[in-house]
Amino acid sequence: MAKEITTRLDFGAPKMVDGSLSERVRGLIGSEILKIAGDIRELKAAGHTICNLTVGDFDTRQFPIPRVLAEGIARAYDSGETNYPPSDGVLDLRRSIVEFVEREWGARYPIESVLVASGARPILYAAYRCVLNPGDRVIYPVPSWNNNHYCHLVGARGVPVATRPENGFLPTADELAPHLGRQGNANPVYFQNGQRRQQTRYLG
Repeated sequence: MAKEITTRLDFGAPKMVDGSLSERVRGLIGSEILKIAGDIRELKAAGHTICNLTVGDFDTRQFPIPRVLAEGIARAYDSGETNYPPSDGVLDLRRSIVEFVEREWGARYPIESVLVASGARPILYAAYRCVLNPGDRVIYPVPSWNNNHYCHLVGARGVPVATRPENGFLPTADELAPHLGRQGNANPVYFQNGQRRQQTRYLG
């Protein structure tokens, strides 16, 4: 039997490794929701029965995907749709998104403004990078999703605004007013809705 050889990698003293990183990376803190998800995984491994609703990747035994979706995925695989899609998303899907947004939210966006990605995080971070400069103020509602981390990564100053369940966890005009215009900041303000995970621009 061949002898298994394990190589232990040594990157040096922690202080030396830390010093080789950028200031932005050295100041990073872990995602709060991912920490909670990790705690729940440990509890489940210890034998506890838990319905995990932390990160949106639910147990398919408890929350199976709709049958019509499963059948559509199987048909796509069978027809050979396994290559990279267009960089901005499959055209038919983008058209469907335009129709959905118009039907559900009453807003009509041009197809050119619709971008499909594999998850919300890359798009949200890219939006921060595209519209913000170091030192800009970012007003965002809490609870919401990772805005504090995005602010840190782009060097912006986060201004969290606490929201209430009776308002659907969306900030009201009165709650935003102290942070806008002459009272707060006359620069454009951007915030992310933590429920729909969409990026919206507000001019102060």
